[in-house]
Amino acid sequence: MQQQQSYTVEHGFNPSSIQRNMNSTSIQEPQQNHKKLARAMTLLLIIALLLVIALAISVTVLFTIGLQATQSSKNSNTTFSTPNNLFRSSLSEPCTCGCPSIEPTFNDEKKVIAARIINGQTARAHSWPWQLFLVVQDSSTDLWHTCGATMLTQRHFLTAAHCVHGGLPPNIFLLSGRHARMINTSMADIHIVKNVYIHEGFNIFGHNDLAIVTSEEPLRFDSYVSPICLDSPNSPLLQPDEELVVIGWGAIHGEPENLRFPDSLQQVKVAYVPTSNPNCSKIFGSNVALHPGQMCAGIPGHNACRGDSGGPLMRRKRLVNTETNYYWEQVGVASLSKDCGWNSTWPDIYTSVSYYHDWIVATVKRAI
Repeated sequence: MQQQQSYTVEHGFNPSSIQRNMNSTSIQEPQQNHKKLARAMTLLLIIALLLVIALAISVTVLFTIGLQATQSSKNSNTTFSTPNNLFRSSLSEPCTCGCPSIEPTFNDEKKVIAARIINGQTARAHSWPWQLFLVVQDSSTDLWHTCGATMLTQRHFLTAAHCVHGGLPPNIFLLSGRHARMINTSMADIHIVKNVYIHEGFNIFGHNDLAIVTSEEPLRFDSYVSPICLDSPNSPLLQPDEELVVIGWGAIHGEPENLRFPDSLQQVKVAYVPTSNPNCSKIFGSNVALHPGQMCAGIPGHNACRGDSGGPLMRRKRLVNTETNYYWEQVGVASLSKDCGWNSTWPDIYTSVSYYHDWIVATVKRAI
């Protein structure tokens, strides 16, 4: 917090000195000029007082404006920077969210089957600056597991409820600005989670699989760390087969007996699968319906897998009134995978950001 500055008026009038001068002058003047001089000095005193008051008010107003601007600047770091809703601001350059300093790149996936989420590729280093590595110790088993999370503000992060269910601060950590999966990192990039806010309706079936976690200290925005924009009910609806992107440090091979994990952050292009499509609606069988807050995305053989949970499902959107600039918007949170695409063509299940937008907004407002 900035130290409040004190202001002094160095060139204003001093009423007491005026009064002293007035008294000393009036004794020496002839009697007939006394009344005129008194009236003039009184008028001068009034003018001086008014000037002093006006100057004091000006200083106060300037200080108040400066203070409000400072508070506004601070608040802008702890509110959503997402276009077209309550927390959104203009997305004219520079971007306030969803605009990485290092642009993501994609290889021709028809030719490349590289290290992967499942059949994805290694991401360009630091091209997804809102992605964080979440490390959680289960309080009942003392076992550690990892997930993904995304930055909403300098202190608020979105992840899956099942990632943090059973974990208790301070045994939950966020690692920021990462590309490599290895835990060895600078202490400056390790952030202790202060509080966990799990959706009240979360259950073992993956319903309402959403959580907000807060950090002890605010993270600093830079080229490697910045927030993601959020999908909302006001955003255009996803269209069948619309291209989406999933990122994470999860397994790159889905065979249960042979799970392998990458050295670096992975990315994969997938497609939106509407819940009306049997490949989505019947993923748990004919008698088990998806929750309204669940959605599907995938391409046969291109999937999220174990360790990718909590990470973002994203789409690229053009900035308003531009031809070339764009930003990234999170539309889902990785939740469930039937078999990581190893032995089937099922898509994966994500928690819909648009469906839970109001819950996210309300939770960030009350989360400390």
